[in-house]
Amino acid sequence: MKGFVTYINETIDSNNVKYLGYSMEEMIADYNILDDYPTMAQKKEIALKYGIESKKVKEIEHEILLQMRALRFEKKEFDNTDLRFYYRLDVPEKTKLEGESTEFIMFLKDSLYKKIQERKLDKKVSIAKIRDWNYYMTGADRSIILDYLKCIDVLDSRDAAKIETKKAKEEVIEGIRLQLVSQTEEFYEQYLNDAEAWAERTYDAAPERLEYFTEKRRNLEVKRDEVVARIKPEYGWRYMYATEYKEIDGSISRLSKSINELKMILKKTKIDFIQENREEAEKTFNRNIANLSEKLYEKEFEFSKIKVNSISKDPKLFELEVTDGNITLYARSIWAAEWSDKMIPHFRFIITNKRQK
Repeated sequence: MKGFVTYINETIDSNNVKYLGYSMEEMIADYNILDDYPTMAQKKEIALKYGIESKKVKEIEHEILLQMRALRFEKKEFDNTDLRFYYRLDVPEKTKLEGESTEFIMFLKDSLYKKIQERKLDKKVSIAKIRDWNYYMTGADRSIILDYLKCIDVLDSRDAAKIETKKAKEEVIEGIRLQLVSQTEEFYEQYLNDAEAWAERTYDAAPERLEYFTEKRRNLEVKRDEVVARIKPEYGWRYMYATEYKEIDGSISRLSKSINELKMILKKTKIDFIQENREEAEKTFNRNIANLSEKLYEKEFEFSKIKVNSISKDPKLFELEVTDGNITLYARSIWAAEWSDKMIPHFRFIITNKRQK
């Protein structure tokens, strides 16, 4: 008998699941029998009904849920019952929504948006791609917004006009990206060199810093024990809420985090650590250039005429002129954390209407 995960992964393609013609009510009845301690005879009967030989409840339930999804391809109108059993379908997340009919995804999207309005989350949707947009949200609210956005993405992926528009957009963005890359070669090389230098400094300093932080933590632990001994008779088990205790304990926690990070560094060879940070710097560069390309795409350029020219030879603080002959903007870098012990040197891009003075 195949394992359950293997079984699921081999049956996720809804196009390979033929609808057997059972009504939703009949399938729900079978599902409920399985949910209520079925006998071996009941399990065997229901399994054969849905075309499998397994006697495992989970596998039989999954086959029923696949049939419900096949039924959803035949339907044009849906209700909460369809939603309930859609969420019970246990398939890899990346294929769960894509396996549904367009009509059902539209219904799901509308249902989710109704919840978004009820919870007054409309503004959160509009800024959902911004960093930390979900920081002050409950997990349930965040999940609703992300599920709603997934619906939109899948529907867009099935819209021929939007597919063509997306393709054209990606081609323009790629053209901008290639120009940005060609004009930032000096900066790129300096950036990678600085990342390597940071990694070498950090690795060489790690043993001394580890010893220093360990000793500092040990002293704070002694001090914390003294505080506990002094205030516990008065506070009882609530001593951990006392301000004095919390401040020391917080410092110990931060030191412990730094100590663990240093230990992880020293588990690697120096060569591996430097190479790892160089590769991370390369990824960061490519990611930032791609993000800058998308930001420039949002401007009102005539993209067939857009040109990117370097106007600064400083490899640590470059500035680019981006123009189509009519609109001119300036993209420049901000170098950060060059001498930080905690953070790899990195850069940020900003776009301005005026050249840097």
